[in-house]
This record gives sequence, C-alpha cells and structure tokens, in this order.
Amino acid sequence: MIRVCILNDQLKNRTLIEYYMKEYAELHSLKIEIQSFGHGFTLLQAEIEQVDLFLLDVEMPEISGIEVAKEIRKRNQNCEIIFITNYIQYALEGYEVQAFRYLLKPLEQKQFNEVADHVVNKILKSKDVCITVKGRSDTIRLRVEEIIYAETYRGHVLIHTDKQSIDCYTTMEKLEKELKEFNFFRCHNAFLISMNEVSKVQLTDVILKNGSLIPVSKNRKKLFRQALTDFWGGKFL
Repeated sequence: MIRVCILNDQLKNRTLIEYYMKEYAELHSLKIEIQSFGHGFTLLQAEIEQVDLFLLDVEMPEISGIEVAKEIRKRNQNCEIIFITNYIQYALEGYEVQAFRYLLKPLEQKQFNEVADHVVNKILKSKDVCITVKGRSDTIRLRVEEIIYAETYRGHVLIHTDKQSIDCYTTMEKLEKELKEFNFFRCHNAFLISMNEVSKVQLTDVILKNGSLIPVSKNRKKLFRQALTDFWGGKFL
C-alpha cells in the first residue's frame, strides 16, 4: 500500500493528477490510497504522518506548496515530495524540504510515469521490511506492512494479515519486541496491533480497518491512547 496526497487549488488539475496516479497504479498492480486537497491549510489539518508521497502544486493561494512542504517535513520525515510547477526556478527552494523531483506543467501521463517509476521504487524498497516466523510445517517470511494484528491462541501466536492467518511457534513477548519499532502496540496481554490499522477507539476496545474488534486492557489503556495520539500526530479522535 502506498498512501498518496495531492494538493492543487484547481479541481481539473487535481482530477488529472489523481487520474494519472490511478492509471499508473493499475498498470503496475499497485495498491494505493489517495487523498486530494484544494488548499494547503486543509491538507495540514489532515492526518499526514503516514502518507508516503505528496504531489504538491507550488503556486497556491495564501500558502504555497513550498511552505506546505516545510510544515509536512516537521511531521513526516520519511515521505517523498514531488512539486508540480510552471517554473523551474523553484527547484532551489525544494532542497530545503528534500524534494524528490519537480514536474513541469503541463503534465502528461508519460512524463508522470517516468518520475513515478523512480519514486515508487524508492518507497517500496523502504517498505520491504520483513520478519521470519516458524509456522506449523515451515518457516515463513512476512512483510511487516502486511501484518494487521497478532493474538495468542492455544499456546501459539496467530498473526493476521489481509490474506491469511498464520499459526506461529513464537511468543507474544518476542513478536512485540520485533515489531515495536514499526508502530505496533500491545494493547492487551493477548493482542498486538498495528496502529496504522486502527479505525476507531471505543471505551474498552478498538476497531481495526478490517472490522476486527480488539480489546484494550484497563492497565494498558492510558499508554495505548498516548501512543496512538503520538502516532496520529497529536490528534486523538
């Protein structure tokens, strides 16, 4: 999954960029999630900490794409930023925010795809982090990004992805240690969840994006909410 954020004050341009991105994703069988914004301040009010790629128009009313990028960098150090502009002289300012590339208007699909090839390859390499677990009959290599949550089950650990559930010969303690740096949190003695998969927090449990209802233990509730607040960039909804 690659999360993309588009900023352009012209609806027709936003629609065109979104179309190019979707066409590219379909061509390469790439799973993407797109958010589009017409104003920089609106974008900065959104949850952008986990966005992988920003496609920002430079010439914007009230707050420019360059200024938006500076604010993005304060909250998201790992994303890639591509500026879309009429003027190449903005390139020097892009160094301040580690811009990946500039795209000159008018945009064409071929031009877009050439840049997308490079940036998507870089993003996918950074996401290709795996762990190795011992299953019932073999050893399995799992991409961390695919893991939704894990739970203890009859003395084993079940790891759930969007495609399968894997019965592993490991301990929750060991798995928690391996996944902690990748924004996983043990919200209950028997459950370890990816905070990126959280959709809604309730009084005593949490609902994940796939609809799973996961309990949050009373003694972990405060720490979990704080961790989730930090993960969501100081916004707890």
